[in-house]
Amino acid sequence: MAPLLSSLLLACAETPQNNAVGPIKTAPQVAGSNTKTTLQLSPEDYLAKAQQAFTNNGDTNSRNQWILQAAEAFANQQQWQQSQGLVHSVLPLLDDSMQLTHAYVLLAEAGLQQPQPDIEQIASWQGKMGFMQGFDERIQAVSAQILTYQHRPFAAANAWLATNMSNEDKATRLWQLLSPLSASELETARLRENALQPWLQLALIVQRFGAQPNLLQPAVAEWQMRFSHHALAKNLPNEVAKAMQTPLIDTSNVAVLLPLSGPLASQGLAIKEGILAAYWKAQSTDSNSVSTLDFVDTYNQSTESLLSAVANDHVIIGPLLKDQLKAMSESLTNEKILLGLNRLDVPIESNATTESIPEAPKEQYFYALAPEDEAIQLAWRVQQQGYRHPVIFAANNPTTIRMAQTFSETWKTLIPESNIAAAELFTDSKSMRNRLKETLDLGQSEKRVNQVERYTAKKVYSVERNRRDIDAIILFASAEQTELFNPMIEASISPFIQQTMPVFASSRSYTQQITPNSLRDLRNLSFTDIPWMLPQSDASQLVEQTHQLWPERPDTLQRLFAMGYDAYRILPELRHMHLLPQLKFAGQTGQLSLDAEGQIQRRLPMGKITAEGVTLVALD
Repeated sequence: MAPLLSSLLLACAETPQNNAVGPIKTAPQVAGSNTKTTLQLSPEDYLAKAQQAFTNNGDTNSRNQWILQAAEAFANQQQWQQSQGLVHSVLPLLDDSMQLTHAYVLLAEAGLQQPQPDIEQIASWQGKMGFMQGFDERIQAVSAQILTYQHRPFAAANAWLATNMSNEDKATRLWQLLSPLSASELETARLRENALQPWLQLALIVQRFGAQPNLLQPAVAEWQMRFSHHALAKNLPNEVAKAMQTPLIDTSNVAVLLPLSGPLASQGLAIKEGILAAYWKAQSTDSNSVSTLDFVDTYNQSTESLLSAVANDHVIIGPLLKDQLKAMSESLTNEKILLGLNRLDVPIESNATTESIPEAPKEQYFYALAPEDEAIQLAWRVQQQGYRHPVIFAANNPTTIRMAQTFSETWKTLIPESNIAAAELFTDSKSMRNRLKETLDLGQSEKRVNQVERYTAKKVYSVERNRRDIDAIILFASAEQTELFNPMIEASISPFIQQTMPVFASSRSYTQQITPNSLRDLRNLSFTDIPWMLPQSDASQLVEQTHQLWPERPDTLQRLFAMGYDAYRILPELRHMHLLPQLKFAGQTGQLSLDAEGQIQRRLPMGKITAEGVTLVALD
């Protein structure tokens, strides 16, 4: 093999990454110096032509063009690593502007196919592309993908419109890009994005009426008349068309499986009372609705007895315990609809065998107030507010340790370069103070003061200085522990620092039984919690009624009451929320949505404690 061909093949001989799939696969077009060429040869054939062109007449321009076509051939086979390797090997030899643009287009397209694209690097390649004929459409597609990764959906959508994709493909891609946005984002864009009106208006219709098929159908029909010539109107998104024809879940006959006696009776009763509150509200607003609730005590009950108890019920809420939920999930027939009040650790295996016709999937949904969810959201919130170097403190118990670990793992995915340390664990006020002192490096400051006193034989009046490389503190602890911890933070921060150290916590750090002394000790604490527990809840009247009925009820049971309330209210809409993932339900346990596995996800607001009380931090 000739030396040039050997070295170039060696440069791109890495293992192919055929399974690295990016946002879009661009069908390569090779732009030569004069014409566009359809790829037909293998990469090795193009490299042989490159060798021949250089050997016969020393034509470096033709050689470089054939090498780029070889890289294009690798890309056409989705062998992205080989394509990039070949481009990198020839890049220093290029001086023709067309060839340089071709090279950077290939690098960017291959880079976008990586599981975690380096968008900063790809954007730098884009900046070196000359916007010229033969590559303008591909450059536009690269730009659209960069903007998508940069979470600039409207700029990305306009960039896709400028590509040479078919109208049908554009309609689909822009719908995928814009339909998940919030109603407020869509409303704002509707006033300024004229070219995107068909997508924006349909997305708003789906947001408003997606869980009401009787209203969705006429709204979509009217939209289709306004945009009758648009590709999206001629071919509605499948999920929208299906949602229009899908009935709501019939809740006229619901069985509720809860532990109403035994060790978990208080938890079960709190959920039951929340379900009943939602039930009576629904009955009062729809006089024509005739619904029945059948409560079943799950304490010490076998799966067989529970199945027998719900034999005549179409919809089941519960059970609460994981073992019982797993057994019921596996045993229920396909015509039963299940809203489990917990999550399963592993997905339920299909009942179908390889020889049988696959059964229709079971309609099952899962809803839990998992503490790990709060830790994930807390990480997102802290990162969105611009903090980069938090430290974690956690009470030494299984739940808070799990939350600390979840926060740390989530933080590493949000900021991969972060070197976040493991949580500092404490068991009492003394260990709490010691962990804080060690983490903030106050001991080093104190040691330096002692050294100065020994050298000078005089008393040194000083102020300890804390570390400057920490910008936030994350705390997973009870309300009582937080009341001790937060003042220690204030006392530990050097007065030379002009701002307070922000402390972020979970709902475990907050109680509605807050006192004026607590407000003083907890000031500047930010925490996640469900809307039910925060001021300005849209169910404030019901919240007040529950306080009057159960004045001594602990916060944990208040949250379970809200869970039962939301479980019954969201039940009719779950089928449509599964079809349309962009739908959100404004619940008392958070803004609720449904993922692909049928698990209800919660997005929580934050509260902040000030000297005057608790201030609600609205959802973004």
